[in-house]
Amino acid sequence: MNLDAFIERWSNSGAAERANEDQFLAELCDAIDVPRPDPTTGDPARDLYVFERDAIQVAEVQKQSIGKIDLYKDGCFLLEAKQGSEAGSPKLGTAKRGTAAWNVAMRDAYGQALGYSRTIERRPPFLLTCDIGYCFDLYATFDGSWDYHAFPNAQTNRFFLRDLPAQRDRHFPSDLG
Repeated sequence: MNLDAFIERWSNSGAAERANEDQFLAELCDAIDVPRPDPTTGDPARDLYVFERDAIQVAEVQKQSIGKIDLYKDGCFLLEAKQGSEAGSPKLGTAKRGTAAWNVAMRDAYGQALGYSRTIERRPPFLLTCDIGYCFDLYATFDGSWDYHAFPNAQTNRFFLRDLPAQRDRHFPSDLG
């Protein structure tokens, strides 16, 4: 599937995060010509590029909870996916894209990704949040700390799926020979 077909396929999706996230991300890998994640084993030493990697969080002394990182690649990134919709659906717990509630949901996704990053000994340089079929927000730290910042800056860290072909063409012109 090429990038344009991928964008067309996913642009009308909404309000179905759990049903859509793995398929969306696997097809994105195909569209940008990178390998799909490996099967998850439950062994952190082997789960280096997987969906649903365990994130063991300590809530209180002797109490743990296990979160699930939506997509993780060791030494590269951690991604937390959500899915809003054009109409929003309070019944389903999804916000209407572009509203204050949607911005809060995206900020909460960043907080969730940040919390998951703290469960990994070797922190990834990039955290991504994703509204499936709509946009990605990018955060980075390059010093091994948990001090992630909007990347490359607060005004341009969000990129929309619909804009990917233009970005590709701007960075990789087809007339290079």
